[in-house]
Amino acid sequence: MDGRLLIRDCTLLHADGRLQGGMSLAVRGGRIEEVAPEAHLPVLPGDWVIEAGGRTLAPGLMDAYAPLVERSLIAGLGGMAPERLTRLASRLSADEREALAAHGFSEGLLRGITARICRLHVPESPATHLQAVARAAARVGARAALCVAPTPDDGAGPLLEQLLAAVELAQAQREHRHLRVGLGWRGALPADEGLRAGLLSLLQGASVPVLIAEAPGGAALLPHLQALAEHGWLAEGTVFALESALPADADAVLEALVQSGALIAVNAEAAVDVVRRGQPQAVERLSGMGEGPMGTLARVGRALEGLGHTGAGLDASAQRRVLLQAGQVWLSARFGARIGLLESGAVADLVLYDWVPSTRNPEGSLWDRLHQRVSWVLVEGRVVVREGALLGHESVGLAQAAARACEAVADRAAA
Repeated sequence: MDGRLLIRDCTLLHADGRLQGGMSLAVRGGRIEEVAPEAHLPVLPGDWVIEAGGRTLAPGLMDAYAPLVERSLIAGLGGMAPERLTRLASRLSADEREALAAHGFSEGLLRGITARICRLHVPESPATHLQAVARAAARVGARAALCVAPTPDDGAGPLLEQLLAAVELAQAQREHRHLRVGLGWRGALPADEGLRAGLLSLLQGASVPVLIAEAPGGAALLPHLQALAEHGWLAEGTVFALESALPADADAVLEALVQSGALIAVNAEAAVDVVRRGQPQAVERLSGMGEGPMGTLARVGRALEGLGHTGAGLDASAQRRVLLQAGQVWLSARFGARIGLLESGAVADLVLYDWVPSTRNPEGSLWDRLHQRVSWVLVEGRVVVREGALLGHESVGLAQAAARACEAVADRAAA
């Protein structure tokens, strides 16, 4: 496309809840070129124009912590125990994993999720499986940070093989516009000193380390964090996924995470608990996880409204901004570009919702958008969803391929 992509007569919805009606936004070369009132951005020869008609334009959502393939399996094989689904997911073929991931990425795009941090557990043939998920993201045009997350139960050989495969793919895809690859860890630190030293040397060279506190619970969490920090695993740029409720010594746990510089990925209940405790620095590092942003953020929003407008010393717009933008700030650092902003020079990861809000009464509008129909989606200026339809792919075809993968998994489970 030679000219600009011009989105005319839209209502801009910023991450802090501000609404600006009667605006236009121009995109060129994957970046936002200009944002101005509609009268100040006339159509030029060669422009491709989207007439928004007052509909809402917002930055794309991010899913901070997505076990993407497991979610697709849960959707297709409801009723199976989560532990069993996780085991089955580790035994998928590369083609099955790609089909499930492509469906998961596409479903996210259709809901306005332009970026995901994806946890992957691939103990067998990790390079092949990592490449399969990378292909799935590229097929549908999603932005993704793929993080291998082995466990001590994998054994030293498969554990290191997964991490080495991630390092190799990270190096090969270093300049990719939409993809980053990194290393992660699930559970307690390995007891073997040699293995721990080997893991540390790998993690220090990773661009996206993800540390998941799953095994330690309750009073064991703070010593776990301190051990991670002592070994250099908990640092600036880390995502720490806190999958359970905050422990009794939550203030000390949050202080340790704030001091580390990590992004804190939490579920809705834990997010509200952090806000209630009045720790603005911790709130600024929060990002939703668990059910995905549609469920998590809506629940956080309702709970924050119940707390009033002064929780954690922040007004309502500030609470909303940090809960939505913490992950976007983290992604911006990983991709070396400004993501999640509606301003000149920012990456054009955009969602146009089929919703014309009232600019006179903006309260609650940030949460309202989570329930609106997504009309258009752009990832780095490329249109991937147009008037509610995925471009270049049939959503039904992707869903059918994912269903076939689920059927194959169910057959193996029954055998």
